[in-house]
Amino acid sequence: MEYERTPDGQIQADFAFRIGRIAEQYERFCKSMPPEEARYEATMLLALLQALLTNCTELLNREPDKTHPALNQVAKRNLDQDPTLLGFQRSSVVQQWPSTRPLMYRQLLGCLRNAMSHPCPQTQEGLPRTGYTSWQSDSGVIEGFIFTQSPWVNAKGKALKPDFMPAEGDKKKEEALRKAMKIFEDNNCVPDLSVRSDGKGRLRVFHLDEPFVPVLQIKLDIKQLRMLTMSLSEYLAAPLELGRQQMVMHGSR
Repeated sequence: MEYERTPDGQIQADFAFRIGRIAEQYERFCKSMPPEEARYEATMLLALLQALLTNCTELLNREPDKTHPALNQVAKRNLDQDPTLLGFQRSSVVQQWPSTRPLMYRQLLGCLRNAMSHPCPQTQEGLPRTGYTSWQSDSGVIEGFIFTQSPWVNAKGKALKPDFMPAEGDKKKEEALRKAMKIFEDNNCVPDLSVRSDGKGRLRVFHLDEPFVPVLQIKLDIKQLRMLTMSLSEYLAAPLELGRQQMVMHGSR
């Protein structure tokens, strides 16, 4: 069946709507499967969610006040406001950089999108790296996923990216580091950041008296993952109803 288009010719809203229906269809299909058959709900939800998040984060960067007002309002909320939305809970945040402002839903969605789109090895060695991994029950069933956003750490996890630990004396790179620090400080309301020597010939960003590495880590179980997927499907499909209403209005004239 052909995609239903919004008045501006886009198919993304119907694409998002169909993602929700795919999740529901798979759930119905699984009910007819014998218990010993392998089921892939977790993997399917992760794949569907990544597709939604790709559209969602790009859309939010354009501030969709007109076409997605409800989604835009959610993105501007913070996680401390009741009720919590999209399947997130306050306990979902495993690690967060120090901030004078509670995490915004926009940041939570961005963390998940970055973790799934730019995955690095997830090990216990070295610094936290951007990526995702699963956790499972004793029986081997996947219970959920852990998503990590660590934008300053290199893929190997042994050090920061060169831009975040330039050599002392390089004024151009020091200026770039201070600019990057200021952008992060302003966007995430992280106080008390400064650039100083690490005592080993490199410049580093410090928070108070400790070297600073920004990390955001989120943990979602399968039920939360499903709720997030279905919620984003509904929010992103909203322009379809808006388009139908406009068609009715034009037709009644």
